[in-house]
Amino acid sequence: MIRGYRSKDLYYDNVNMYLKGHDGILTVPFEKVKKVQLTLSDATIMGLKFYQYKIQYMDADGSECEFHFWTATMSTEIDNFEREVKNVNHDLIVEHWAAS
Repeated sequence: MIRGYRSKDLYYDNVNMYLKGHDGILTVPFEKVKKVQLTLSDATIMGLKFYQYKIQYMDADGSECEFHFWTATMSTEIDNFEREVKNVNHDLIVEHWAAS
C-alpha cells in the first residue's frame, strides 16, 4: 500500500492498482498506467525529508488522470510498484528526478 494525500490510498496486486478513497475503490489496470514521476524532491516537513510522486493513468473514458502521494524515504514501496507495473506494461515511464 502507498498512502496518498487528498484522502486516497493506493493498493496493487500483479495486474491492477486500486485507488481507495471516500468515494469507493477505483480499479486501474496496469496497462492504463502511463508514468510514475518524482515531482518534488527533498521537501522537509516538521524536520523529516519527504518526496512527492505522481502516477499518471488513463481512466475508463480515456481521460488522463493522476494520483499524488508522499513518501518519507526513497522507499522500496515505489520500486516494488514500478516492477509490478513493468511486468505487465513495458511502456511505463519512470522518472526519479525533479527540481525542487
